[in-house]
Amino acid sequence: MTITPLILIGHSNRVPSATITGGSWTGSRDLVKTRPTGTRLIATSNTLSSTKLTLTWTRPQPMQMLVVAGHNGSRNGMMRWSAFEGSTLRHAGAWRDLKSPVASTADLSWYEYGLFTGKPGDEFYARYPSQVFEYLPATIGADRIEVEFDDQTNADLLSIGFIGVLQVWQPSVAPDWPIAISPRTVSELEVTEGDVELGVEGAPVRETRLSFTNLPEADGVRMNRIQREAGETGELWLDIDPLGQGAMTTYDRAMLCRQVQPEGVTFSEFWRAAGARLFRETF
Repeated sequence: MTITPLILIGHSNRVPSATITGGSWTGSRDLVKTRPTGTRLIATSNTLSSTKLTLTWTRPQPMQMLVVAGHNGSRNGMMRWSAFEGSTLRHAGAWRDLKSPVASTADLSWYEYGLFTGKPGDEFYARYPSQVFEYLPATIGADRIEVEFDDQTNADLLSIGFIGVLQVWQPSVAPDWPIAISPRTVSELEVTEGDVELGVEGAPVRETRLSFTNLPEADGVRMNRIQREAGETGELWLDIDPLGQGAMTTYDRAMLCRQVQPEGVTFSEFWRAAGARLFRETF
């Protein structure tokens, strides 16, 4: 499948069925061999040196992307992954920034932090869940994946909130425009006994509603299958701009999310399909 400017949905996470070994991780928050779909696991490395995770399956699994989200990697941290089918190398990824650049030097003023790297101050990254991901141009089959981290300058021990090895689906028809990406605040006001209002800050989460009105039958069936598989608790990956039209898309337009009260897909004459989905960020 060729990645096109249409929206992209990552689904069918293969990690819950994998055996995870390697690396150097703390005991009570250790990486586990299997876990239920739809739950997140925080794993903390007990070393600042390079560490590698190996995910294995009893038979090759279809996959087209890998995502690591909700990590506390530093500005200098790096990650890469490789996929194997038996002894055959199916994918050799390049080193990727754990915190991706979000601007070019043409977009920053002389006085801004990160002028030459495109990485602004830490306060910017604090507003978003840190995530790094890579799409492959086509689905591959692999029964072993190696994920390597190198974050030796991190002031804290490296923590990972979510690892996904996903399939990719792109509908053949774009959703209805315009598309809204709305930060939903979870902050609230508390009133003390002296009638003083105090703001309790919570990190805002994004919501995106996608509507489709003229899908081919096969796309409508695929939407229903993803809904049946993920329900309202299973985690999906949503990318509004898979081609990355501008550096900010790494953070602004791609997110780990869940479906909120998904509507059924309706089929009309000539088996055209219509449906809508509300996606809410999980971190």
